Amino acid sequence: MNIKFKTLLLGILSTGFAHTYAQTFALQVKNDRITYVNDSRGNRILDFSYCGYQNSTQDIPAVRTAVFVPYQTGDNTARIQRAIDYVSSLKPDASGFRGAVLLDKGEFQLSGSLRIATSGVVLRGADKKQTVLLKKGVDRGSLIYVEGLDDVTTKDSLAVLSSYVPVNSLTLEVASGTSLRKGDRVMITRPSSKDWIASIGCDIYGGGISALGWKEGDTDLTWDRTVTAVNGNQVTVDAPLTVALDSKFSASFVTPYQWNGRIQNSGVENLTLASDYNKQYPKDEDHCWTGVSVENARTVGYDVLTSVILPEALLLYNGQEPASL
Repeated sequence: MNIKFKTLLLGILSTGFAHTYAQTFALQVKNDRITYVNDSRGNRILDFSYCGYQNSTQDIPAVRTAVFVPYQTGDNTARIQRAIDYVSSLKPDASGFRGAVLLDKGEFQLSGSLRIATSGVVLRGADKKQTVLLKKGVDRGSLIYVEGLDDVTTKDSLAVLSSYVPVNSLTLEVASGTSLRKGDRVMITRPSSKDWIASIGCDIYGGGISALGWKEGDTDLTWDRTVTAVNGNQVTVDAPLTVALDSKFSASFVTPYQWNGRIQNSGVENLTLASDYNKQYPKDEDHCWTGVSVENARTVGYDVLTSVILPEALLLYNGQEPASL
């Protein structure tokens, strides 16, 4: 076998091997563009670009300042809360924002928590490092609460007809899909069945102890989505599903809902949140634990620095759909 033939054969084998090997990657880069590769069932790496403000379709808005709170020594809880309540009383603009409460530079001491309970209200600092909210006392509650009303109402659930919906899917077949309309809010639920739990080895953790394993219904997954298109029973939503829906393990379903009291377009930005503590006891836990607590909300944002004394910068409860600023 001459040298030229060996070289040609090696080149052919190398090309074939490279092509086969490249196909094993979940994504490929060609001409400075990323191409995502689906597996045999249509699953692919999740598109995280939907995670930003308004699904990353809009820039984070610069909300106008409605009231300024100058620095003052002593307890500032009531002063700042009055400013928040004032802005909450204003009429929202076309974008749904009422205005921002702008805090002066300085360390504002608080004996209690602050609450934003109205959509379109932003609490903003003049400087992220020099505007500080310092929570005093031994209460472990949150420094700031952003809370709407838990008044959600649901309609009858619709069965998912697709036998398999891959990861990152935007569309799925739904029974009576024509009853849905563009703009409807829906919750897509994938129940956690015994068979699915067993298939991923989470029913028994070993060591002869089975009580610690996952139980049916304990790890149901629910996605909060907006319908963007309906074509017969085929429904398209505004953001992809993060886990596959497999009828082999459970029957997934779609539940339309209305949530009028859900807070939105509110947030906390450009300031530092901190908690006081007993400095004689570095392990002291009798103090504020959480910077911002969000409940019954969607499209809320936060852009803050937090003290190491606060174990949790952000705590999310039911109905939250935050957009980190």
